[in-house]
Amino acid sequence: MTPISCTSENMEYITGITASGGSWTPVFVVKSNINDCGCCGKCFKICGRGVFEYIDHPNADDLCGAKVMTVAHPDNCIGCGACARGCPKKNIVCEPCPK
Repeated sequence: MTPISCTSENMEYITGITASGGSWTPVFVVKSNINDCGCCGKCFKICGRGVFEYIDHPNADDLCGAKVMTVAHPDNCIGCGACARGCPKKNIVCEPCPK
């Protein structure tokens, strides 16, 4: 899994081991760009951990009902990065966690 964004290439990050014994670096959700959110809800549907919630936003498209998705509970993130890969607008920033 390639991180969407990294803070530094010289840092050591928390890693895990896959079922096949390979190394894996989880990437945790840091933020979403609510100003460009397409309000499709894919991140909300993909994430089973309750990280995202809809909020009212004055710049939201009328089709969205003036709501956009935001990172409401980042501590629930398990680092899979599925939300960022699933976002069609690439608005979700995930980063590995330094040790």
